[in-house]
Formats: sequence, C-alpha cells, structure tokens
Amino acid sequence: MARKQRMDDYYITFLKYARKKMSFEGTIDYVDIFGHVHGIHPEIKESNFKRTFLQAVVTVIFQGREARDEDISNGTPMVLSLEAYFHLLEHEEMEEARQASKRAETHARRAIFVAIGIAILTLAFSINEHFAPNEVRINKTQVQEMQNFIQTENDRLAAR
Repeated sequence: MARKQRMDDYYITFLKYARKKMSFEGTIDYVDIFGHVHGIHPEIKESNFKRTFLQAVVTVIFQGREARDEDISNGTPMVLSLEAYFHLLEHEEMEEARQASKRAETHARRAIFVAIGIAILTLAFSINEHFAPNEVRINKTQVQEMQNFIQTENDRLAAR
C-alpha cells in the first residue's frame, strides 16, 4: 500500500513560494502569493492568510518595518522577515531528517534480512555436515539455488 504524501500546510506553502518569488523578483506581492496558496489550499480564508502574511513579511523601504494593511494596497515592496525565513529553514531541515531516517530504516531492514539469510544458510550447512554421510554434500547447484532464494527475498523486501 503506497503511503499518502503529506501536504504542507498553507504557511509552509506560502513561505516556499515567497522565497522562490524573492529569488527571481527580489520582492513579493500579496495578490500573487495569496492566489498561489489559495489554489493549493482552497479552504484558507483570506482574512486568516492576510494576518499570517503581515506577520511574516517586512517592508523593503521604511527601515524594514513590519508590513501593514496599507502596504498591501499601496504595493509597497515586501520581503520575508528573517524569523519567517528561519521557520522555513527549520521545516526543511526537519523534512530532510525524516527522509534520512526513513532511508536508514530501509537499509537496516535489508541488513537484518541478509543476516537472517546468512544464519539460515550457516545452519543448513551445519546440519548437512553433521547428519550427512561423508559422501553426501551440498553441491554447487544447491548452493546457487539458496543464494538465488535469498537474493529474491531481499529484492522482494526492498520493493516494499
């Protein structure tokens, strides 16, 4: 069963898009950003978004003061505040840590199954040596079949 990818909340969507716009255009525009965020999160009310927007941006002029409602209507150039930018960086670091954790878990599971396969092979060889008459041994074909089985199981588990 495929895992459902978790969608960012509207604040993170806003911060990511604002950073992208700032890198290309230097400033951000409320109408453009609200349109983008509302397209992804149609449930967000403009009044809630506007409050969040005004808390997360500062003006480029007027000594970088906090933005106000009139700055939106006047088209005052705005950028993300340092605090908002660091919120985005913290979020991205957390996402990277989660992905690294998932990869480590996958590698650990594979290692466990390989170790189990080796233990089973060792046990099989030991039992064969103990109970088999001297002339009966596991031949190369049987060893190859066991290796193929372990590889098939490892591939099957890795595909999960």
